[in-house]
Amino acid sequence: MRYRGMAGLLAAVVLAACSPATPPVPTAAEDPAYAAAQQQWRVARYQDLTRPDGWTALVGLHWLQNKSHFVGSGATNGIRLTVGPDKLGLLRREGTQWWFTPEAGVDVSHDGLPVRGRIRVDTDKDAQPTLLAFDGGKGQLSIIRRGPRDALRVKHADAPARRDFAGLQYWPGRRGLAGAGALHRAPAGQDPADRRHHRPDHRDAQCPRGRVRTRWSQLALEAIGAPGSRCS
Repeated sequence: MRYRGMAGLLAAVVLAACSPATPPVPTAAEDPAYAAAQQQWRVARYQDLTRPDGWTALVGLHWLQNKSHFVGSGATNGIRLTVGPDKLGLLRREGTQWWFTPEAGVDVSHDGLPVRGRIRVDTDKDAQPTLLAFDGGKGQLSIIRRGPRDALRVKHADAPARRDFAGLQYWPGRRGLAGAGALHRAPAGQDPADRRHHRPDHRDAQCPRGRVRTRWSQLALEAIGAPGSRCS
């Protein structure tokens, strides 16, 4: 019995040795030009995100539901800032127009000039959007308009997200994985933020080189960035 077991083991070893070796997994040839372009884009992306007014400096996006809002970091304000003075000022709507009145003695400026009284605040949909600086120029207030809604956008150079930003992680890429796409504007009169319009409308999408087929849900997206801005 012992010899029969050893014979079976020997036969298994011989069969394993005679089996064809597993072919190596082919690796994609590196494209130096593509890799360099990707690295250049990533560096530019990092610099863009970490600008004093970049997206890592965003500390607040407050939808304006009332006609008047006190703004500041103190507990008595309707809009609480995470960074900035205790009392910054009063934001008030008259019709469709917004006005801002800074708190007495608080540093607020527009185009490099101090704001001493009430100032009109145009939204990002107007010809000349208003940017108000505060806290020694490190903070920035602006109003964005999305459909019938307005929001106060607040950025600050001392934002924790900017201060602690460690960069982005990327999957290894290659030119063959790149594909073209399009983002279409929502139909006129339709608010992209209205969830009633978020309906699944499945379409087939062909991936590059036709190797994979998948299905995508067509959803309405709300663009928070201004048209032409460097956000993605």
